[in-house]
Amino acid sequence: MEGNCSYKDRLIGFIADYEEVLLGKKGKYSFWYCTGNAEYDEKLALDVMRYAFEKLLKWTPEMINECKDIAVLEKMKLYYIYKQKIIHPYRKTQFSIFNLIAAKMYPDKITLDGKSNTISIYKKVLSGEYVKFPKNFFSTTEGILKFGYCLRYALTEIIGFTSAKELYDMFSEPSIKTVLEKIKLLNVYSLFFETPVDMLHYCIPKALRDDDYYIICKQKYLKKRLSCGTGLRYVRQYHRYLYCQDSYNPLTGLGEEYREEPSRIIFYYVLTELLPADPALKYEEYDYQDRNTLYCIMTRYDIDYLLDKYRIRDLVRRVSDNYVDAADMLLYGDTRDETCYKYASRKFASANRAEYKELPMSVRRYLAVLKGRISIEMAIHNREQLVECLDYLWDYVLPFSDTYSADDISSLLTDKDFLTEYKLNDVIAYL
Repeated sequence: MEGNCSYKDRLIGFIADYEEVLLGKKGKYSFWYCTGNAEYDEKLALDVMRYAFEKLLKWTPEMINECKDIAVLEKMKLYYIYKQKIIHPYRKTQFSIFNLIAAKMYPDKITLDGKSNTISIYKKVLSGEYVKFPKNFFSTTEGILKFGYCLRYALTEIIGFTSAKELYDMFSEPSIKTVLEKIKLLNVYSLFFETPVDMLHYCIPKALRDDDYYIICKQKYLKKRLSCGTGLRYVRQYHRYLYCQDSYNPLTGLGEEYREEPSRIIFYYVLTELLPADPALKYEEYDYQDRNTLYCIMTRYDIDYLLDKYRIRDLVRRVSDNYVDAADMLLYGDTRDETCYKYASRKFASANRAEYKELPMSVRRYLAVLKGRISIEMAIHNREQLVECLDYLWDYVLPFSDTYSADDISSLLTDKDFLTEYKLNDVIAYL
């Protein structure tokens, strides 16, 4: 019988059941009139709510939308219906119940207003009425949008500013974290953004965004992080790890996300502090603050060797197998020069790198030895090939080494530490 009921019969049954619960004649709803179809049952529930608000309370759609007192639903015995039958994708984020109900009942008159509700909750967090944001408030797909509403409100109502450049400068200082703590967003921004500069750039209106100055400020922020606070600690830990003074790897335990702060800071440190002094780049005129420089370096024929040398290849590969893409994400996030990026990315993917081709075959094989891909016996077969590889070391490595000097070649060929480091022990022995 129930399966053959029309919508009108079911609605009459639901209203009769609701009136009995409202008058206290029964303790709970039977819901026999529901079908199990979520959308169909929600339509029934909304019509019952409309009956309660319009016929019993004499409320208008605007009055429903503006109501903030959940006790009204409890007193009218509607809260259980709301919880059980209203499809509410925002429930976990404390979306306004009355705004949702009104928007569903009167879609031609009322719209969902996530902005005003988010700001209302944010004000309660700022005032101390809420100790923190409701659980999972930022965890839905609308989370980053809600964060943007909060930050924009804080910028205009609390921080204040006269120009976009002023904001970029402010957010590029490590001290910005004190400001973020004041506006109750310090523990939230890292859910979505790599740095405070990224947070500002993507949350302010497009009319205020300055892509070029954003890149400058982000680099400024990372550079300052190298010399203070946790950034300095990461660099010191990395130094000890790099030079085998400490077995602890500061990159150990990082998740798959490139947003992890140690990853960004250590990669930036290698790029701007270590690579400029690297002997492999001795003849290169690189501007290490320029994005095109990053692309050029990450497409070098010996990039694997360089990343292994500084023990960060796992870090880069965790982000992407395409080193250009990985480096771009580590330093610049989602903002990139598409033309240069696409060119560099194709260059990285190409196996025919002109610079690599210019090297003698023996040196190419020797580079593969240094990367651990083949054994030294497979790379060098005679004295001529050994001389070619030694010439490469003299020209590109040893003159700039803190440990070895090319001034006395004969003494180096008997230096066990030198032969071990450059994997020449066996070949020297049999040649």
